[in-house]
Amino acid sequence: MNKPIILHNSEEYEDPNQYDVENDRYVDDIPFLSKWALQASGCIIDLGCGTGRVTIPLATEGYHMIGVDIHRGMLDQAVKKSMDRNVAVEWIQQDCSELQLNVTSSFIFMVGNSFQHFLTNEAQNKLLQSVNRHLEHQGIFIFNTRFPSMEELFQPSSEEFWKSYVNGSDGETVDISTICSYNSLNNFNTTLP
Repeated sequence: MNKPIILHNSEEYEDPNQYDVENDRYVDDIPFLSKWALQASGCIIDLGCGTGRVTIPLATEGYHMIGVDIHRGMLDQAVKKSMDRNVAVEWIQQDCSELQLNVTSSFIFMVGNSFQHFLTNEAQNKLLQSVNRHLEHQGIFIFNTRFPSMEELFQPSSEEFWKSYVNGSDGETVDISTICSYNSLNNFNTTLP
């Protein structure tokens, strides 16, 4: 039996265990980031690190990692996962757009579409200014984001199936649908998982 789960904006992060069940299989970006990490010196900062999906594998490779996220529950899960793997990571709860770290880095990244949570130009500017304050001269900042097609932007605001996965705790299949709406006057796209 499929259980309907309705999430709005950051509700996806309220259950870190469920988040891991849904997202831990995504590892395609780790080799890419690992290649860039080879060029880094000192600590590497993962912004919007969540439960450590990328942070922990890079720390396992021997890099000094700092994971930053605004969600306490996600960081608690990250701490547990890194301790279970006997990997040292510095986990910090902060808003990435208002970073107050006592360190600069030659390599900062933000993956997992975290950038799309900064919905306005002002929020994006604050984030990029925070990155700039913590990035060493000639440092590297890598981020990813969704780039929806015009067809996606102008689709009617109706629920559409996105993906399914099997919940590890009870073996039930979970279907995830999204509702996407676009306000062309404000150039504002809202996706509700």
